[in-house]
Amino acid sequence: MSGSVHWQYGRNGMRGFDSGSYPVIGKGQAGLDAWRDALAAGNGWTGLLESFDPQEDVIIYQNTELVLDTNQIYRVPDYSKILEQERKNAVLRSQVGIWAKEAARENRRDYGVKDMVSADERPYHPSAQLRIRRLGPCTQTAYNRYVNYQTGEIGGQWKDENGLEWNTRSFASRENRLVITELLAPDSCMGASEADKLDLTIGLDHILEMSVEQEAMADYGIPAAPVTAEGAEAGGEIWLWQTGKYQEFPIGGVRTNPPSEYHDGGWATAVRIYTDGEIYVDKFVRDIQVCGKFTPDRQDAVVGGYESPVLRVKGAGIVLLAAGMGRCAHGLKDGKSVKEVLLEELKGQIRDKTRPYEKNGIFSYEDALLKHRSLHEPAFSRVSLKLCHTREEKADRRLTNEALMEKQRQSPRINKAYAERLFEHGRFALLCSSGYHAPRMCGMWTGSWMPLFHGGFITNANLNLQVSSMNTGNLPEAAWGYIYFLLRQLPDWQLNAARIYGMESALQAPVHTAGDGNGQAYHSLPGYPHAYCNAITDWMIIPVFETYQCFGNRKIPYGENLSMNRLAGICGYSEADQKRILRDGFDLQEDILVPLIRGLMNFWTQYADDRYYLDEQGKIHLDDGTRIGERGNHYLLTPGYSAENAPGGLDYNGVLSLAANTAMDIAAMQDSLYMAEQISRRSLRLPWCSKWDKLRERIPEYLYTDDGAVKEWALSGFLENDDHRHISHAYGAWPAHEAQKDRRLRAGIYKAIQNRTRQNRSDDAMAHGHLHKAMAAARVKSARDLEKELYVLTAGEYQYTSLMTSHDRGRGSAYCTDAAITYPGIILEALVYSGEEEVEVLPALPDSWTKGQLCGVRTRCRAEVVCLCWDRTVSGKNKPAVSLTLMPEESRTIYLRSGLPWDSCTVDGKRYLAPECMKVNLVRDSDMEDTDPVAAVSGPDRESGIRLMLIKGKKMKIGFYTAG
Repeated sequence: MSGSVHWQYGRNGMRGFDSGSYPVIGKGQAGLDAWRDALAAGNGWTGLLESFDPQEDVIIYQNTELVLDTNQIYRVPDYSKILEQERKNAVLRSQVGIWAKEAARENRRDYGVKDMVSADERPYHPSAQLRIRRLGPCTQTAYNRYVNYQTGEIGGQWKDENGLEWNTRSFASRENRLVITELLAPDSCMGASEADKLDLTIGLDHILEMSVEQEAMADYGIPAAPVTAEGAEAGGEIWLWQTGKYQEFPIGGVRTNPPSEYHDGGWATAVRIYTDGEIYVDKFVRDIQVCGKFTPDRQDAVVGGYESPVLRVKGAGIVLLAAGMGRCAHGLKDGKSVKEVLLEELKGQIRDKTRPYEKNGIFSYEDALLKHRSLHEPAFSRVSLKLCHTREEKADRRLTNEALMEKQRQSPRINKAYAERLFEHGRFALLCSSGYHAPRMCGMWTGSWMPLFHGGFITNANLNLQVSSMNTGNLPEAAWGYIYFLLRQLPDWQLNAARIYGMESALQAPVHTAGDGNGQAYHSLPGYPHAYCNAITDWMIIPVFETYQCFGNRKIPYGENLSMNRLAGICGYSEADQKRILRDGFDLQEDILVPLIRGLMNFWTQYADDRYYLDEQGKIHLDDGTRIGERGNHYLLTPGYSAENAPGGLDYNGVLSLAANTAMDIAAMQDSLYMAEQISRRSLRLPWCSKWDKLRERIPEYLYTDDGAVKEWALSGFLENDDHRHISHAYGAWPAHEAQKDRRLRAGIYKAIQNRTRQNRSDDAMAHGHLHKAMAAARVKSARDLEKELYVLTAGEYQYTSLMTSHDRGRGSAYCTDAAITYPGIILEALVYSGEEEVEVLPALPDSWTKGQLCGVRTRCRAEVVCLCWDRTVSGKNKPAVSLTLMPEESRTIYLRSGLPWDSCTVDGKRYLAPECMKVNLVRDSDMEDTDPVAAVSGPDRESGIRLMLIKGKKMKIGFYTAG
């Protein structure tokens, strides 16, 4: 409870939150779920979870590169030899599941492994778990923990019985990637005596004392847990460290096979400690209760008398921890080499990074924070949202998370202060988990070995949702990490297309990946024909294209762990290109988008086969000796997979999920052509191709149900199954934009959303279904459906007290950040829609949000919405119901609409009535800035708007008025 207590640190007027509770993270399975309520921070590479338990604080260090090695087979099977069968099977619904049989056959032939069909992505794992015990009693009369979004800090603070304040605070530095923690005793100027000092033990838990969420490790190809070792030093420098060495075991478990990929790899965590107190090394001997999930025989066990060092600190006014985490994939023979090579290298790096902040033997937390904050705060603060306008609503902003969550539970409407907080927390979490790559299923945080869903990346919804706000939300830092994520995998995307479809120079993205750079489509269980999830490549490229739309053709710095040798052949880089890129960074248009879209279009032109088509009468042709020929015929897109559903519910997540003519593929093909057209207009390296014209003419048409909903499969014999969480057939609305100009499709997607909401019962608890529906609802301008889904996500108890989220409602499933990080993406789409040549403000404004302000949003036509304000209570001609300021980064003509009705508008103070047409044929020229910026005004209906001439660097103020 923070109440009206004055605290030395914390939010103190800044954006963030307070929490009046803390988790007690026990050892082993006693800490199984408690860590989920720990506060999280990160810098895109390294991070931490911290409990801020006053008696026994636990810090779980994170390194987003860490994945656990397994003996599974991480390669895409060669399905190309069964392609013709699968093209027919997907339509005829016969001989299904042969892709799984082919994978098993290949694994048996090459590795001697029986029945191994698929691999799960390598599990993400923590770097280390540090435990800080306070010696002696610790009575609290007040407690608070907090996250400060602007500084990137997390902290815990409490008052003792004498009113003295004790503080712990941490941050993950974006400047040097260290995790910095400071523990402070009360200051003497506040009445503290010499007795009011820190007496602590600081030690690292063994990995066997941490939690495991999944079934036994052995069930996922990990015959033996990694081997770790701990150490401590208290000489001239004070260190606490832990090293980990991955075990060596043969692929598939067959002794004659090669060893697992990271058999000679390992990781290390090193913590340098500064203090003004006494410090010495002590032994910590205990029995370790080992959970059976760690052991090959799945039986609980005890490691008796295990000894590791701890540091004892006495009489300290300050203790400072500077932690670094490192990984080496290869070249470490044993545990000794991990210590002598990786650990020593890591300690040297930490010395170099801490040296600038050392003063009189103590590390300056404030100086290090200032450097980090100069990078973190500008990024986070670019966008702001205000929904509260009454005194009571504003008072809610001061509530702790627990109090605000309880108030939301008792309300049938979205609490505005809570929505503001979740919006900001989503931005914070996205920024913290982006940089090296994109957010994992768990952002970048786990307190468990073998986390549920393996903490990897799933690209048929979860990852895609989490990056939905990075571009319009004005976070180019996140976009860079996402681009690196794609580039590390790109050569494997080409291999996927070759081995699945027999294609040349084409790209096909996987649905599952671990973030370790392996982009092969190795996950293809019998019930999940992910190899044929064709739209994923387009979906993965869309965010990169939107980076280009929102920020222009920027230089992208050359990222870590990219292989220029691998990329050069895929992307067509000359030697001069390679030198330029290594020196100056990537040209977003020429070096990234051109090869991505070329490979994408190569996929579609080879996927669409003239032998498989629907004629004008709707007759199906499956390689019957005829060709598509006439213009009235359409390609049959086969095989396909609409994640993770099956026609008519015949075999949910079963072999009958393989299908054809998915609405998702149709929409993705249209979107790919749109991106190709846009880039081909600007780049000589991507000339428009006649094959693409043919493709556009012969794309299948969407089909609709009797009630007008767009069908998930555009084949007359395939029935719908709306008892399902995914809404892949809404692809034409989100992530693509086709429904903006196609009213029938928009209405069909609107109806499809409603059908899903009404009929989905079996997996309705999963957050990502509601997230996906909310994004699509915003794009089809359904404020009612959006508000309904947003309410579920706000009041459905997905949030832990840390505001991170669960995969399922009620916090009962995996720690999964898609609900947390996608939340701002939904609100941005509800309040500002933008395309290449259009902006619509308030397209899906929830009814209860009568007043508000949104600032700093990027649009896809390179104009920033400096500030957008609305007030639905206004009626008259003296004050606009909607006002906004646009700042263009380039000169262009756009069409501006308002989702709220209007009958007149002002542009830079000049009034225009609707409907009114003027200067429709206005020509842009060198004197453009002297012309009237309004080319045309139309309508008072929702589709009407203003045609504006934007001038680079010149702010434009617009107001929409309603009749008095």
